[in-house]
Amino acid sequence: MAKVGITQQCDLLTIMEKALENDVAIDCYSVTNNKAVLVEEKKLHNNPDILEIKMLLFENGRASEIIPEDKLIKATVSELKPKIKFSGNSQSNSEFLVIPSSLEKYLENRLPVFVENALKAIMMIQGREYMIDQTLEAVGDKHLHHAIIPVDFQASGVLEKNKRWGDGLQQFLEMKHQLATTPLSNVTNYLSNFHYFQKYLTGNGIFGVSGTLGGDADKDFLARHYETDSYTIPAHRHKVVELPAMQVSGQAQWMEILCKTAMRVADSGQVVLVICEDVKTANELLKKIESENPHPRITLYTISEKHNIESIEFRGGHIIIATNLGGRGTDIKVDQDVNLCGGLFVLLTHYPGSRRVEKQVFGRTGRKGNPGMVQMILCGDNLAPAYQGQPVEIMRQLREEYEVQRIKDMETDELLEIKIKEDLFGTFCEFLDKFDGNFTKQERLDLSGMGPNDVPECFKNNGPKFDYQPALNALKETWALWLTLHEEHIRQHEDISVLKADLLEHLTNRDNMT
Repeated sequence: MAKVGITQQCDLLTIMEKALENDVAIDCYSVTNNKAVLVEEKKLHNNPDILEIKMLLFENGRASEIIPEDKLIKATVSELKPKIKFSGNSQSNSEFLVIPSSLEKYLENRLPVFVENALKAIMMIQGREYMIDQTLEAVGDKHLHHAIIPVDFQASGVLEKNKRWGDGLQQFLEMKHQLATTPLSNVTNYLSNFHYFQKYLTGNGIFGVSGTLGGDADKDFLARHYETDSYTIPAHRHKVVELPAMQVSGQAQWMEILCKTAMRVADSGQVVLVICEDVKTANELLKKIESENPHPRITLYTISEKHNIESIEFRGGHIIIATNLGGRGTDIKVDQDVNLCGGLFVLLTHYPGSRRVEKQVFGRTGRKGNPGMVQMILCGDNLAPAYQGQPVEIMRQLREEYEVQRIKDMETDELLEIKIKEDLFGTFCEFLDKFDGNFTKQERLDLSGMGPNDVPECFKNNGPKFDYQPALNALKETWALWLTLHEEHIRQHEDISVLKADLLEHLTNRDNMT
């Protein structure tokens, strides 16, 4: 079998199909540019009784079945459930994972999500969706710890150090890299940016200036939800030249053209700003340029805290390699000789998901009336099929159509879910206000920061009430678990009055226990 190639394997599987009297349909795939590609087209069949199998074939007789993600998750959950027992079960022993019985409904609800996020953690790429960097574990902590830090690589390129992924994804990534595992957390406070800014409509409304507001779809959205009018103020001087966009087939050839273009433009006396989609690509391009040019003048800008480029005035021949972090509000200064040679040259290496991000990137050059040049050089293999082989004008038109549909779907689905969650959070806050009324100001004090002599008298005597802080934390946990267990109800946009009544019943029962 070690000498059997992909074609021979495909032939053998076809013979197997016939031997099974066509009760099985086997589609054969091979790997091309890190994507599964069908080896040969077969006649379509409409028989629902035929078992469909997809096989990924490799050289040397190796093969693997392609399993849909939902089936893999379902099979994994079925494998895990028998290994889990809950406290109070007489059969519990060292062979089982014992979980507190109070979390039985929670685990039943979230186990498929945990499995899905475990698979997602395996597929996520360091230097793209996340980074590993040193950070303080908690407020007041004086020691730095290595931690998983999410990266907003699709828009701003910023490291989101205050963000933690939920439903186990953060923890699975920590396990993947053998880091200290942080506690699993649930959301207890809920206020979206969408409704936060709507609160300004009760006053004078919203006013602002932006050079990258987006397309017509974004402006229409703001008009519908924030009662805004948008006006375009033309530039006094516009000296930015956009060169024709290029699509290159193959990762290696694309990287080679990026390298040659950046060095050619730098040699002409300009400063080059190369915007990469993620940190991984930026590092690969840096190594490529350094390997082909023994003395390059290169600055890397992927982490704002470590790479400060706004305090430098760059001279001709310099190359700046950055992520979207370098294309968002960054003021890159170049000397006058560079402007005489054409100004800052922005080389965009990926196709942004929105017109707004694209304009932000290209807006790094041609500032304050100075000249500038921009160009997109894209890897066709990384583009969505609808974009491949299309001129940039068609790509922008398709993107705008997608953006219109995305906003429409968001308004009819996601924003309704957000509104329901915020109404429920308001109900929880009202309940907390009544709960606070059962305690005096002294009883609500936090004892953790007090010395022995500072403890108020109300804590020195046993009373009929639980201490305020533990009781408050219990209510917050009840709210968080209730919200998690009712996500599907919220997703289905069920009657808000029924959901509120159910929430209040759970909170009241918990309050009576405390």
